Amino acid sequence: MKRLILSTVCMLFCATGLWAQTLVDGIYYDLSASAKTASVVSGGGNYSGDIVIPPTVIYNETTYSVTSIGSFAFSGSSGLTSVEIPNSVTSIGKMAFQSCTGLTSMTVEATNPPFCVNK
Repeated sequence: MKRLILSTVCMLFCATGLWAQTLVDGIYYDLSASAKTASVVSGGGNYSGDIVIPPTVIYNETTYSVTSIGSFAFSGSSGLTSVEIPNSVTSIGKMAFQSCTGLTSMTVEATNPPFCVNK
């Protein structure tokens, strides 16, 4: 019985898009329709080259403010070489850049509030 309930709940979430990741211009996002915000999420280790995270993204004619980089968002992206982060991003999740062995540059927009980098 518990399995049936869990399966039904999972199907409902997937059908409503609550767990869906949206690809916009080569970056995956979780979009919050109610808050009109977007969080950068994992591309499955497939990010490569130079990534410029925009302050906003447009999907289905709705504009979302990019406010966070989720945990493990770029994890395993060994081909990632640089990331530019806009001032709209106010939080970066745990291990967001784990195993990004090719990452040589990270730029945070000058008007971004101060943030701490843990070593």
